[in-house]
Amino acid sequence: MKILLHLLICILICACTHQEIVTPDPVNPVFTNAEKQFLRGAYQKSLELYKQYLTDYPDGDMAADALMREGQIYMLKDNYPLARSTYQHLLDQYPHGNWVSEARNLILHSFYEEGHYDQVIKKGQDLLRNHPSMLNVYELMGDATMALKNPVKAIEYYQKNNNIAKIKTALNRISIQELETVLEKSGTSPLRHTLLYQLGWRCFQEEQYEKTKVVFQDLLREYPAHPDRSQAEAMLSKIEKMPVYNRFTIGALLPLSGPYQAFGAKALKGIQLALGQSGSLPGQPSINIIIKDTASDPNQTIQLVRQLAAEKVSAIIGPIATAIPAAQEAQQNKIPIITMTLRQGVTAVGDYVFRNFLTRKMQVESIVFHAMQNMKIQNFAVLYPDGKYGETFMNLFWDEVTHYGGKISGVEPYDPGLTDFSDPIKRLVGTFYQPKSLEKQKLKSIVDFEAIFIPDSPTKAGLIIPQLVYYNVTDVYLMGTKLWHSPRLLKMAGQFVQGALIPEGFFEQSSLPRVKKFVKTFKNTFDEKPEFLAALAFDTTKILFQLLRRNDIRFRSTLKYELGKLRNYPGVTGNTSFDHSGEAHKSLHLLTIKGNKFIEIER
Repeated sequence: MKILLHLLICILICACTHQEIVTPDPVNPVFTNAEKQFLRGAYQKSLELYKQYLTDYPDGDMAADALMREGQIYMLKDNYPLARSTYQHLLDQYPHGNWVSEARNLILHSFYEEGHYDQVIKKGQDLLRNHPSMLNVYELMGDATMALKNPVKAIEYYQKNNNIAKIKTALNRISIQELETVLEKSGTSPLRHTLLYQLGWRCFQEEQYEKTKVVFQDLLREYPAHPDRSQAEAMLSKIEKMPVYNRFTIGALLPLSGPYQAFGAKALKGIQLALGQSGSLPGQPSINIIIKDTASDPNQTIQLVRQLAAEKVSAIIGPIATAIPAAQEAQQNKIPIITMTLRQGVTAVGDYVFRNFLTRKMQVESIVFHAMQNMKIQNFAVLYPDGKYGETFMNLFWDEVTHYGGKISGVEPYDPGLTDFSDPIKRLVGTFYQPKSLEKQKLKSIVDFEAIFIPDSPTKAGLIIPQLVYYNVTDVYLMGTKLWHSPRLLKMAGQFVQGALIPEGFFEQSSLPRVKKFVKTFKNTFDEKPEFLAALAFDTTKILFQLLRRNDIRFRSTLKYELGKLRNYPGVTGNTSFDHSGEAHKSLHLLTIKGNKFIEIER
C-alpha cells in the first residue's frame, strides 16, 4: 500500500508542477526554490521554504499548492496526523480549489497507512454520502476491509468501481461457501462470469469435481465467448478422464492376527453388524466391504492399502495399530480413510485422512463443560501421575478450565509407582510444610477447590481417593477419565466416589433408543455384549454408508469433502462431527456413580 501511496503522490507532484507552468506566480521566488528542493528530494529544506512562502504570501496564487506540498511531505515522512491536519486546513481555506478531491483522498490514505482501517471505512462512507462521484474511495475501503480480514465485504466495495484485479485477489481468500454466497447475490451483474469461473476453478483445485462440472457447464452455457473458456473445457475434460472407482465398495484394515487381534475382532463385529443392517436396502445398490488383515505389521499394511487401491475401493475403515503408514499410503492414492486409533498426529498426514476415536481431549472437554456450565463449578485441582500420560491430561484440563474462565487452585504430580500418596495430597492442601512448633499437631487442610481431577487407572484412583478423605478433602466433586468406568473402582473406593463425573464413549446401559437397539441387535447376533471398539466401527461404517448412497457423491474427493462437513451424525458413540483437520468431535456420554452402579447423566 505504501508503494501505491508514493505513486499517488508522484502523480500529484507532476500535476502540481504542471500547474506552476500554466499559471505562474510572478512574485514567488520562495515557492520556486521550494519546488526545486522538493523535486530533488530535499524534503526538510523544501518544507521550510513552503512554510516561509505561506508566511510571506498567505493569499498568494500558490498558497493551496504549498499546503498540498506540505501534506505530501508529512505523508512521505510517515507523520500522518500532521498530514491530515494540513489537508484539512487546505479544505477549510480552499473548499472549491483544485486540490479538494486529492486532499480528501489522501486523508483516507493516511488513516490506512496508520492501520486505522475502521476509520477508513467510516470516513469513506461519510465522504461518499456527500461526494458520490469519488468512486476511487471504494477501492481504499475495500483495501481496508481486506486488512480487517473480511474479503467478502471487500468484494462489495471493489465492485463499486469495477476493480476486477482486486476482486480476483479477494475471491482467492474466501471459502467456496462464501464464494457461492457472493455469486448468488451478484444476480445478473457484469461480475457474474468472473465469479462463475473463479468458483469452478476453486472447486477444481479443492477436488470438488462434481461441483466443478456443474459450475463450468453453467459458465459455458451462459457465456460461450468467455475468455477462459478453453481453460474451463480443459478442466472438464480432465475430470471426465479421471479413473473410475467402485463407489459401493469399501475396504477395512483390521488386526485380525498378531498382538492386537482381540481389538480387530471387536471392530470386525461392529462392521459386520452395520453391513447386515444397512449393506442392502430395498431399491438401492448393495455395499460390499473387503476385509484385510494387517497383523499390526506396518509394511503389510502399506501393501494392503495398495491392494485396496487396485480394487478401486471408495474409502477405507481402520486400521487400529498401524494407522500412520496406512494413512500415508491412502493419502498418496487419494482414498478417504477413517482411522480408529488413539495415535496423535495421524490426521496431519493429509486431507484424505480422518480419525474417529475417543481422544483425551474429548474426555476433558466433555467433563469440564458439564462441570462449569451445568454444575457451575469454578475452582478445580488436579492430582496427576508424573509422566507423559498424566502431563497430557493435566495440560488439557488446565487449558479447558481456563478457556471457560475457571480457576486451577492447585496442581500436584505424584510418582505413579507409589501406593502412599500422602505427600502430594498434603502439598495440595497446604499441610506438607509444617513448622517444627506444630509438628505434633494435625494442620487443617486448605481445600480451596470444588472439584479435583485425577487422570489415572481405576486401581490407582481407588488407592488415592480414600487417602484424600483421610486428609479432609471431602465435599468436593471427583472427576476422572473413561478408565474410571470400571467395577474395580467401585470395589476399591465405592463409598467415596459417589457423584463422581466420568466421560464415556459408549455406554451399554444408555437410555438412548439408538443405543438400546444397537445393544439388543449385537447381543442377538453375537451372543455377547458390545464394547466401545465394536460400537465405534459400527458408527464409522454407517457414516460411510450414508454418504456413499447420496447421488451427488460420485468422486472420492467429494466423499472426502462431505466427510469434512459431517455434523452431528447420531451414532451410538455419541453425535459425531469431523472438523477441517479430519478429527472427530463427539458428544460423549457422561456417567456418575450412585450406590454400586454407573448411571448416565441426562443432559
